[in-house]
Amino acid sequence: MRFKPDSLAGPRSSKSRVSVDEEYKFVSSQVKEHNARIMEAFKLYIQLITLVVGGSSYLSIMPNGPSSARLQQFATLADALVAFITLIALLMVAENLRGWFGYRMAQSRLAGLDISGNPHIPRPRRFRASVLEGALMLAMIVAAAGFHVFNPLRMT
Repeated sequence: MRFKPDSLAGPRSSKSRVSVDEEYKFVSSQVKEHNARIMEAFKLYIQLITLVVGGSSYLSIMPNGPSSARLQQFATLADALVAFITLIALLMVAENLRGWFGYRMAQSRLAGLDISGNPHIPRPRRFRASVLEGALMLAMIVAAAGFHVFNPLRMT
C-alpha cells in the first residue's frame, strides 16, 4: 500500500485550518517557484562557468604569466572546479525538477475531476514535462566536457 498523507488526516471538515482553495494557491505558487529555481540554477551555472573560462583564458595569455608547470596546476584546478560547479548545478536542476513534479501532481489532484472523470488539470508526463530541463542538464555536461578538452590553460 502506498503512503498518502491525506489518508491519515481523514476527510476535511469545515474546521480545517487550510481550505482546498488556499492549498491549491500554495501548491500553484510552489510549481512556479520550482520553475524559477531551475532557471536560476542554470543562470548561476552559466555565470560561474563564464568566470572560470574567462579566468583560465586570461591566465593562459597573460604577459609574464605563470610558468608552464604552474599553468598545468591551474589547469587541473580549473577542471576540478568546473566538474564541481557542474555537479552542483545538475543536482540543483534535478532536485527542483523533482519538487516541481511533486507539486504539479498535487496541483492535478487538488483541481479534481470533471464530470467525465478526467482531471481538470492533467498529471504531468514525466518525460514530456522534463524535456527542457534534460536539455539544460545535457548542455551543462557538454560545456564541462568541452572545457576539459579545450581548457585554455592546457592549450599554451
